[in-house]
Amino acid sequence: MEFIKIGPTEFIFAFLWLSVILIICGRAGGAFLALIKVPQSLAIQAELSLFSVAAGIILLALSVLGLGTAGLLTQKSLWFLLAALALLPSFLVKKNCFNLAAWKILMPKTKQEIFICLILMGVLILTCVQCGAPPIGNDALAYHLEHPKQFIQNHKISYLPLTRESLWPFQTEMLFTASLLLHGTTLAQLFHWCFYLLITLSAYLFGRRFYGNSVGWWAALVFACTPVVLAQSSEAYVDLSLTFFVFLSIYALWLKDEISDQKSSILCGLFIGAALATKYLALPVFIMIFILLGVRAKSKIAAASFFVLATFLVAGVWYLRSFLILENPFYPFLSNFFGGHGFGSGNVSMPVSENLFLRFLRLGWDLTIHPAAFGGVSIGPLYLMALPLLLFRINSARKESIYLAIFASCYVFFIFFKAQAYFSAQSVRFFMPIMPLASIGVACAIDRFQSKKNILSSLGICLCLAAILLEAGIGVYRASKSARVLLGLESPSAYLERRERSYLGYRYLNEEAPQGSKIFNAAEVRYFYNQQPHMAVSSVPLEQRIKAQGQSMQDYLEQQSFDYLWLSADTERFYWEYADKHSYQKVFSYSFTEGPKTFQSEILKKTS
Repeated sequence: MEFIKIGPTEFIFAFLWLSVILIICGRAGGAFLALIKVPQSLAIQAELSLFSVAAGIILLALSVLGLGTAGLLTQKSLWFLLAALALLPSFLVKKNCFNLAAWKILMPKTKQEIFICLILMGVLILTCVQCGAPPIGNDALAYHLEHPKQFIQNHKISYLPLTRESLWPFQTEMLFTASLLLHGTTLAQLFHWCFYLLITLSAYLFGRRFYGNSVGWWAALVFACTPVVLAQSSEAYVDLSLTFFVFLSIYALWLKDEISDQKSSILCGLFIGAALATKYLALPVFIMIFILLGVRAKSKIAAASFFVLATFLVAGVWYLRSFLILENPFYPFLSNFFGGHGFGSGNVSMPVSENLFLRFLRLGWDLTIHPAAFGGVSIGPLYLMALPLLLFRINSARKESIYLAIFASCYVFFIFFKAQAYFSAQSVRFFMPIMPLASIGVACAIDRFQSKKNILSSLGICLCLAAILLEAGIGVYRASKSARVLLGLESPSAYLERRERSYLGYRYLNEEAPQGSKIFNAAEVRYFYNQQPHMAVSSVPLEQRIKAQGQSMQDYLEQQSFDYLWLSADTERFYWEYADKHSYQKVFSYSFTEGPKTFQSEILKKTS
């Protein structure tokens, strides 16, 4: 299987590649921070190294986009790019902001810190191990990995006709593209895992700086053990990348008193620009942070100018290319505002009813107790247990903490009321950008309990630890499913037969259909395991093109005369009727149970 490299040795090499790339990014980003004269005298030096890695990742993603746009997307070109990023900092600056020694601050000192650190290390290792299995995430196989695969096969990054996503902000997909070129899907999944690690470090550093060392440790542990975060950490998705850059933009803004309004605004703009270059969901965050900047900055006009300029330099290229090619910078959304270029989805007005408001009021309960409505993954009990306790301390809360609470609340409000039309079965992911802030709130509540030193507080701490260990146990269970294939006890093919619904169909077509056969896929949205070059896919863009040409779908199918049709029980009845009328016969069928649903699929071959 193309780009699938599985086994202990392959995993070790992939992890080494990740380590080398992160160090290169740290040095490249550190040189950039030094060039813009970010003060190197921060009270916590690890923050500079963290910001350096983030800036270097942005630079790497933009460089990969540049290579691909120029048609130079090859492994050799990528090696030269990494070498250039590694060597240039030495020529640009004498003192780099990135320093590995700065991370010694993470060494635990007390028994409690050692205990928390051991749990963190266990969870991080287990989630890291899961990255060694073949990818099975829906969106990963639909486009997060599929489009980078096509970019590599084409040796260039460009619009892929009849796709919905290939002109989306693809910063993280650029990292996946580089990963697939260097060491396959394991490295791609490890790259998303590294954002899990970086957010955990960021939560610790932010909590330590603004609320104390104990809060920092608890915040890192609470975030790292959140079930939805654990579930995302080993998949090639982009939600942790988005969360990282959103949180870092807040972090940079909160450092304005130490590094000045100007430098804080530049860093904040760079990081929110990276969030905008990752996913459209960063758009409301950009507006909210712009408002926060206006409230907190002393030199408001200058700070706003630097912020907007830095944001545009990082994110502008993604929206500009979509506008130039498809005349809609937010394609396929907001088509009503851009001459109908896009889909109707995203323009739906959700009715505001009493029922909707009641559902909003119990959102925290539902995300914890009834996760099935949000994709089946919970946020865990800690947030529901601890965050309400902070309401009793609101009179003594610092102004900065109130700002953070308002920011998080506004984001949740937006996602619930304004993004209802976009919600999918995995919508709990959309709340992740405020999880680091929420984890710091939980940590503050736990720390407050600890300070009481009575029976009630001891009981509260025991309950929190029990919840954390339960959530960590989920990670152990998930890792156990991946360990067998990583250790070579189960073949990748056998693993995928059990875990991935699209695999059996693709395996049949890849092995049994002659190479170059014309195949129409109306059954599956996950495309990564396809190796047939002439597979057409039923999609809204295809339907729009057929309609624009004055044809019907039947005209299209008759004109193309496909050799194979891949249909499912959920496929429109029209396709089944077409197959019956045009001499297609079943040559392969299978069923796959995923969650509560069983999928029934058939592959039909034209006999005359």
